[in-house]
Amino acid sequence: MPLRVILLATASVGACALIKPRRWTVYCPAVLTRRYLPTLTLRFVTLAMTALALGMPIRAQQRVNARNSYERVIAVVPLTGKGTMQDPRRPLYAPTPSQVAADKQRSGIIGFTFQLTDDGKYAIAEFVAKNRSALLPIINSKDAVKLFEKGKNKQKTKDVEDELKKFKKDFDSKKFGVAVQ
Repeated sequence: MPLRVILLATASVGACALIKPRRWTVYCPAVLTRRYLPTLTLRFVTLAMTALALGMPIRAQQRVNARNSYERVIAVVPLTGKGTMQDPRRPLYAPTPSQVAADKQRSGIIGFTFQLTDDGKYAIAEFVAKNRSALLPIINSKDAVKLFEKGKNKQKTKDVEDELKKFKKDFDSKKFGVAVQ
């Protein structure tokens, strides 16, 4: 069986192929189209379908909501601080701005949010940390009036919200939380 070699060359009339059966023959695009187009079309369709099939699972994956990432604790804690720039009024266990700036590795509490209770003596606060060990002082605390570990308690969101409404009548869990990147 003779060896066949396909070479694409650019001529003044356009691209042609040189095929070596027993002698050199020049085939122009009209001949190539009739002969090789069905094979090329099949290869292109197969390649496109494979790429589509492999790409679908990647597109289907969604990111975790930033309000559900990391370790989180919702607690009713007393307020602390003098109300100055150096010592602002904040929930107990919440870091001051200088403590946050000093923690370059983000090993402690990396975010928090709070709402004052109706009596103004306590705060409903959500504390966020990269690992649970940073939240252990809050979890083991006797100062926390109520404590809910997000994702750990088997209570439903409505039950937690009803419990926190005892401290703040218009508390809404959909508007409460901090998004940490």
